[in-house]
Amino acid sequence: EARRQAAEARRQAEERIRASEMAADEAARQGQFGKALEQYREVLKNIQRYSEQDQRVRRAAIKAAQAMVGPPALPENVLRYMVRGETKVKMGGAGSYEAAAQEMEQAVLEAPWFSDGYFNLGTVQDKTGKFNQAIQNFHLFLLAAPQSRNAVAVQAKIFGLEVMQEDAIKTLRLMGTWRDLNEQDEKRNQWGIRVKAGKLLIGVGGGSGIYVDKKGLALEGFSESSPYTSHNCPIPGEKRPVTGTISEDGTRMELHYESSLYQTTWQGNVCTGVSHMGMKSVHHKLVLEGPCRFCVDSEDLTPEKAKSLGLQGTRGVLITEVYRGGPADIAGIRQGDVLIACQGREIPDDATFVNTIIKAPIGSDVQVTFMRGGKQHDTVVKSGVYLSK
Repeated sequence: EARRQAAEARRQAEERIRASEMAADEAARQGQFGKALEQYREVLKNIQRYSEQDQRVRRAAIKAAQAMVGPPALPENVLRYMVRGETKVKMGGAGSYEAAAQEMEQAVLEAPWFSDGYFNLGTVQDKTGKFNQAIQNFHLFLLAAPQSRNAVAVQAKIFGLEVMQEDAIKTLRLMGTWRDLNEQDEKRNQWGIRVKAGKLLIGVGGGSGIYVDKKGLALEGFSESSPYTSHNCPIPGEKRPVTGTISEDGTRMELHYESSLYQTTWQGNVCTGVSHMGMKSVHHKLVLEGPCRFCVDSEDLTPEKAKSLGLQGTRGVLITEVYRGGPADIAGIRQGDVLIACQGREIPDDATFVNTIIKAPIGSDVQVTFMRGGKQHDTVVKSGVYLSK
């Protein structure tokens, strides 16, 4: 019943938003362009950024602005947002481009016909590897400023970004669960692969794992293991070069590296010696079993973390990382969000969350409710589907 009521509430909200969009379209047809722009702005505040509807409404707003006798005045906040964004780029530092993009997004929300806003936003997103979003914003720039002296250069930029986007999609499709055909132990032959900052993180856990760059069908990187103890003897960690290949269809992978062999001696509970005995060749032959459903890391919400987020109680699951380009990222879920419901059902802990999303068929829509900044939000995650078209 709760799921039905939530679905009905979403349907009614979508109908109201669509009715507002149609009213704006009608105002534009009647030549009431100023009224249409105000209505388009309100619609954009209530729909998901970079969705098909978002792009449709922005194109309509641009055309309405172009049909006016004189260009519409920019809201006073637009200049403020753009200057803040440009200043954050100049300041540099980790996350400066992401922070700048957030400011510029506000500028093109206040003035969805603002050509320079789309150009600057696309340029910043190119720097952060958000090629799909950059392409959409550059297209909006060309629509808003077709006579710009930068038009040819921007179109060429789009063509280049499309190539980078295609390669990014191939890399993202490697995220998921893989099985090592050379490992007979069922507990050890399951590998998780994630993509972070362009690198593949393979079987990472407890500070150990394999980190590689994908260069065409070749893989290059390193294997890193954490120090551990064997019979109370300290075994040092190590970092070794890794090479490998991946199949054209992205479903099979081979990895090669060398690992140290150690011999320990002990007496009772006392370690008496650790000897390096040489190196052994390690060969992993992996096959893709299935994509990750949400592509996030999550954990139980402790009282301390709930308090730091300004939340009452510990209901929900804390999202500790969202993998770029994955289903949750596309749906707008961010690190630090607290998921409180999936498919209309409460999510009391991380085990329940994992069990719920594992059951979601690939390509299915998963209704999610989450908390951010003390406010409740709803979104839809398309299970196991990376990147919007």
